[in-house]
Amino acid sequence: MRSLIATLPILALVSPSIAQEVARIEVQPTTVSVASGDTVSFSITAYDGSGNVIPDAQVQGFVTSMGLGQMIDNTRFASGPPSEGQLVFRAGSRAIARVNVVVTPAAATSVDIGPLPATVAAGGVVPLTATARTRSGDDLAADVSDFVWSTSDPSVATIDPLGNLVTHSPGQVTVSASHRSASAALETEAAAGAGAQASLTIQVTPAPSGAIAISGPEQLRTGQVGRFSIGGEATYPRWFVSPGGAWIDGQGVLVADEPGTYLIEAVLGTKTAEHVVTVEPRSVRRDLKVVGRGAVADRLTGDLRVFTGLDGRDYAYLGTAESNAVLVFDVTDPARPVMTDSITTDARYVLDVKVNEDATLGVFSREGAANRANGIAILDLSDPAHPTIVSEYTETVPGGVHNTFFDGDHIFATHDGDGALHIINVSDPENPREVAEWHTDTPGRYLHDLYVEDGIAYLAYWQDGLIILDVGGAGKGGSPDNPVFVGQLKYDAPAIYGPGGGGPRGTHSVYVDGNRAYVGDEVFPAVFDITQPIEPRGYIHIVDISDLENPREISRYEVPESGAHNHWVEDGQLYSAYYQGGVRVVDVTGDTRGNLYDQGREVALYVTDASSDAYKENRAFAFGAQLHKGKIFVSDMSSGLWVLELTGEPRSQYPAE
Repeated sequence: MRSLIATLPILALVSPSIAQEVARIEVQPTTVSVASGDTVSFSITAYDGSGNVIPDAQVQGFVTSMGLGQMIDNTRFASGPPSEGQLVFRAGSRAIARVNVVVTPAAATSVDIGPLPATVAAGGVVPLTATARTRSGDDLAADVSDFVWSTSDPSVATIDPLGNLVTHSPGQVTVSASHRSASAALETEAAAGAGAQASLTIQVTPAPSGAIAISGPEQLRTGQVGRFSIGGEATYPRWFVSPGGAWIDGQGVLVADEPGTYLIEAVLGTKTAEHVVTVEPRSVRRDLKVVGRGAVADRLTGDLRVFTGLDGRDYAYLGTAESNAVLVFDVTDPARPVMTDSITTDARYVLDVKVNEDATLGVFSREGAANRANGIAILDLSDPAHPTIVSEYTETVPGGVHNTFFDGDHIFATHDGDGALHIINVSDPENPREVAEWHTDTPGRYLHDLYVEDGIAYLAYWQDGLIILDVGGAGKGGSPDNPVFVGQLKYDAPAIYGPGGGGPRGTHSVYVDGNRAYVGDEVFPAVFDITQPIEPRGYIHIVDISDLENPREISRYEVPESGAHNHWVEDGQLYSAYYQGGVRVVDVTGDTRGNLYDQGREVALYVTDASSDAYKENRAFAFGAQLHKGKIFVSDMSSGLWVLELTGEPRSQYPAE
């Protein structure tokens, strides 16, 4: 979780420091507005104390804002995702110049519309979608309002203010879209139309004769998805629902946040149909009780991994922050966790610990090593109560590893230094070797976390969103030795603290269960101190990955007063460590739409505050959660290991949705 350690500037060292005679430097331009992905060149002049130019002065360049971009050399800056920040140029010990930078969204060079149906009956209303891409092929995070829409024949179809295609009479019509580029050269709507464009032709058929009727369920419960239609593949009515407390989209998909009786209306041209739906409370609430604690009062703790060892006993391994160790707990009796060992290493942050499926090997990440050779350490788990370091790997990942994932004989590792995925073969644990490296082309890129399953790697790629790679299971010719890009979901993490006014924010974590990826954001204030109370935000995006090439967000779990960190999904329940919001258990059974927090899907919560035996008393900061043998194991940065258990049965039981 890089944001917790990003209190220092990101340094791009572009040249050695120079002699002390430089008294002043001037950099032009002093302010820059640049599109994401573009490069800016600077003119730098150095002067001595008498005002004379020093022609051969050498300069250091710094990027002081995470994600802003990176220095290429002493005169060129490559911009990252949209944000605001500063560059600092320095010569000697006294000469400093600052440049304010605003990175705007990149201009689109291509647009795709759709998908749209080939035929639509007159009177129909079809929601429009489009995708814009930059010249580098990156998807722009955009919605329908980011495009200028038009039709070739307004008598056949028009575009309404909400971004819907509205059909009026039979005939053929072409729908066109161009992206509203944020470039200064395209400030007017007329100029925006000159940007990247796409067109699609559809056929409008006659409206159906006779009355229309709505088909669909008559009873639902809160959070349950109901699907409604009026029959006929080409009929797309405009949908309404009343009163408030429920919503219905342009496809006739309804979800209620609150119980009650709702009237659904469908309007197709001059025809109207009505349907009544009764929505009951979801009633899945339960309680969480504390089973046991492995208190840690002498340091901050990181993520955890719970497993059954080769000796048949259960163990929880915890990482640490502002420390240098992996903590080993025997949790065979979950009511009485016992620390059996601690593995020390040269690192300031040992936040991530993983164990392979056979429980023979472990791995932990290292950041902030005194010798600057961070990388990973591989553990022999022959004696899981007292694991030993069998080897270290630093060769290609010296800049710090934040997260790892075991998959067979391979460890997939993030690397702070180059923002890339590194795949390391550990079939011979004493001699690990890198077999592949993969990264995006985004300046200032940062890979934070990942999940690998069935030969597919899911990457939480900060400002690049969710990226899916074939590493042997997606049918694209990929392997661990040759990762192949499959798909991407790019979006803007919520700007809770204001655009440009907040701190690090981006796609932070990912967990895969079935055809869904649970993708967590992380959003931090601009200034924070890891040793003091922090108020992060960010939520969990639930993403349909049934089509790996086109992942799409279908719902979310957003707690307004706190921020998501790491999570686990099993048997239809999401277990989320929600920082200051404690531990959350959420019902994710069936289809999902909207914000699950508002729908009565939250099963239980427990705020992991500790009034004693804690490094930071009364300061919940839940970091990781995992279900193991019916118990919920939680690491809290402030207080160590917690073991929780759901008690009681839900007040109501429902069949699977």
